[in-house]
Amino acid sequence: AATRDSSTTTTTIAAASTTTTTTTLPHPLSWPTHGKLRILEIGDSLGTDLGGGLSTELSGSHRVKLIQKGKTLTGLANAWSYNWPRHLRLLLHHSQPQLVIVFIGGNDEQAMNVKGHPAQFDSAPWRTQYETNVRTMMTEATRAGEDVLWGGMTIMDPNGYRQGMEEINAIFAQEAT
Repeated sequence: AATRDSSTTTTTIAAASTTTTTTTLPHPLSWPTHGKLRILEIGDSLGTDLGGGLSTELSGSHRVKLIQKGKTLTGLANAWSYNWPRHLRLLLHHSQPQLVIVFIGGNDEQAMNVKGHPAQFDSAPWRTQYETNVRTMMTEATRAGEDVLWGGMTIMDPNGYRQGMEEINAIFAQEAT
């Protein structure tokens, strides 16, 4: 949900009634005065699913252009598979969006290579590298002035997997602040 006043936009995000995050943006999200609102939507398979739903919802809009660039079987834990920061730079350059929607992380509860060494999920080296990867994505997306809506992972079963997604969500929230 989003509310607006004259100086800020406040966005509240709730995930299955377990976590609520409220963020106040430094400026209200603005609609372009000329042309369409350009939205770049990226992510893993969950992002691809979100993009499909957005496409359906926005299909009748003449004021919004949705650019879907999700890639299944990817994530931020292993750049060797798909280097999201590098691809994001190119996507931003080519699409020139006003809003970037990111929904990624469902594949990230896994070990990753950190400086040539394996790091188990949620170990100190893993966490440091994952925080850097998330921060890089957020910085890249906001560098040219785009607003970013970063979706947290949904609550999932089994319990161990849900706990991993909660850890990933905590990193997203930390880096967003």
